[in-house]
Amino acid sequence: MIQQPTSPHSGTALGAVLFDLDGTLVDSERSWLEAIRAALAASTGEAPDELVAEFEGVAVDEAGRRLVETHRHAGTPEEVARLLEERSIAAFSGNLRWLAGAEEALHRLRVAGTPIGLVTSSTRTWVEAVDSLAGLGRFDTVVTADDVPKTKPEPEPYARAARALGVSPANCVAFEDSEVGIRSARSAGCTVVRVGEPRPELDLLADVTIASFAGVTTDWIAALTRRHRLTDSIRLTPIHTHSL
Repeated sequence: MIQQPTSPHSGTALGAVLFDLDGTLVDSERSWLEAIRAALAASTGEAPDELVAEFEGVAVDEAGRRLVETHRHAGTPEEVARLLEERSIAAFSGNLRWLAGAEEALHRLRVAGTPIGLVTSSTRTWVEAVDSLAGLGRFDTVVTADDVPKTKPEPEPYARAARALGVSPANCVAFEDSEVGIRSARSAGCTVVRVGEPRPELDLLADVTIASFAGVTTDWIAALTRRHRLTDSIRLTPIHTHSL
């Protein structure tokens, strides 16, 4: 089970490191998008890739609302949201994997004593399902869709995580993969690292894009934080990463 401390960190020179979950740490985004694809096909008879991609990083409640109001899916938004979550979680079994280098990067940060947080648009039920299969380990704070009135792309999820850790968002590095997540972290004031293969429309929104967590160390994150404090637009070339 994911554990949280009873009191926040006072902060370190590095600040804190915040992680999105789906598509950033684990490949649960695949199951989510397949559930979206099935729902779109059921309601409209087609599910083109570009339309499915619009649901990347979207909270389940918002996805249910869009499917009903925009794509005329049968049922209420709440019913469709519940169906999406159930289908996605059912698909996890035997298919859920850590993304390259993510588990090792978390271990390095924990050993170094760096405050780390999980910030996700998924529900706590979803997070617990992922944790039961992947063994996410300890985070110093966990913010889910159940914990905030408005989730990503609003800034509150990341702002709440920073407050819980006793650090300024300006002293936090956030790892994200989706547009809604990047916008959330940026609007909260975090330095944002996008994880994934190059996608120009997303890479322009982040401070740095990396192909994987390989080479992501506490020293690299600290250097990124320092560089971002000095300039509004950083151009850091990390190990095994794509620079902007």
